[in-house]
Amino acid sequence: MTNPGLLLSGIGMILVGILVPLWWQRRTKAGANYFLWGAGVWVVAIAIKIVMDYTITPVLNASVQSYGLLSIFVVMGLYLGLRTGILESGLSYVFMIKTRLKNMNYKQAVAFGIGFGAVEALFLGATSFINVLMFILFPQIISMLPEATQTVLLSQLNSSTWIVLGPVIERIAILFIHVFSTLLVVYAIKGKKISYLIISILFKTLVDGIIPWLVYNMQPLTELPNAYMVEIPFIILALISWYGIKWMKPRIGSNTRDKIAGFITKTFE
Repeated sequence: MTNPGLLLSGIGMILVGILVPLWWQRRTKAGANYFLWGAGVWVVAIAIKIVMDYTITPVLNASVQSYGLLSIFVVMGLYLGLRTGILESGLSYVFMIKTRLKNMNYKQAVAFGIGFGAVEALFLGATSFINVLMFILFPQIISMLPEATQTVLLSQLNSSTWIVLGPVIERIAILFIHVFSTLLVVYAIKGKKISYLIISILFKTLVDGIIPWLVYNMQPLTELPNAYMVEIPFIILALISWYGIKWMKPRIGSNTRDKIAGFITKTFE
């Protein structure tokens, strides 16, 4: 029997993806196009990742399996991390430098980063909600799966309702990370300092690079303590991002056409 309370996880992530952009737009009047640009870059990045997951990733994963856990953590961690850093921060840099986005002020750059993270939260939230709902409405699907898969899936679908806050907390944390990484890219362009682009890439490399190690060491993730322990590294990185966002504000500044320059929410002051 699938725990219907697990639907709240998807709903929570969807709300993060909807409410945060609305909140920032209301407080700063940032144009909707900046959120959409951020969302668009995420779509391009995830499309490339999907192609890689059907081509490069399986081959690389199979090739390192015989070299032990340390090799798997290092090689796959670097691969997944650098892939994310280069595609997300690198693509953001290319899109910005080739368009008027290179002239974004602080509030617009934050909107771009929020748009990037919000569409990710919407996608993951909708996916989670639909998957759980499908197994609630059509439980017979489970019996059609391989036995090993059934065991894992049933464990997940019968998790405690209290587990649902974990993914929501993660999406909020990742939003901060996306915003900080975006501001680093913007400053790399405005300040003509490529080192900040490299920092942005490496920061996102760290975020995804630790995932293989976390997933292995925090099993089973269906247990309540593990479900929240696995989020601690992302919360720490989000706190670093929060301070980084504050630090970047005066360095990016506002343009002369910004009628409400300096008017931002207290969260980022």
